[in-house]
Amino acid sequence: MKKSNIISFIVLICLIVLPVSAYALPISGVGELGGSFSGSIEYFPGNGLASTIDAAGGRLLISLTNTSERSGFILAAYSLASPYINTRGEVALPAGQTASFYFPVTDPRFSRITAESFLSEGSEFVVYFRNANGAWDRARVAAVPEPEIILLLGIGLLALGVGLRKRTI
Repeated sequence: MKKSNIISFIVLICLIVLPVSAYALPISGVGELGGSFSGSIEYFPGNGLASTIDAAGGRLLISLTNTSERSGFILAAYSLASPYINTRGEVALPAGQTASFYFPVTDPRFSRITAESFLSEGSEFVVYFRNANGAWDRARVAAVPEPEIILLLGIGLLALGVGLRKRTI
């Protein structure tokens, strides 16, 4: 079997076995005082179903889990400013708890928006924490690389390395 056929077969198997979501984006952040969170951003064009995209816009779902290890830190607020949506909210989320928030997106370009669009350049997403003493901590949101993508990249680099090694020997 040809080397190119083997590499193509491995890539195809990886794409089948390791599906990558088109809309979900894992996020996390850690503040300077110890407040931390994990969560995800999901964007749904139309009313949430890909087959029903219409002029109504889309929906943004943000899920946040307070993962602060220091006792007393509650996830107190969030702020998202992007070219597509500006929103702020207050919550009282103790460590270990999760909350989800839905927002309508009425930007005319809603069908071309992805979850990554809300963290792209020109956007700022910050999560705020407060402890029992009234001290505030803030954590900027960062996208977390998905394990499937890292694995696909690793397999691709390995295949490239094997191909180049065979060619030079």
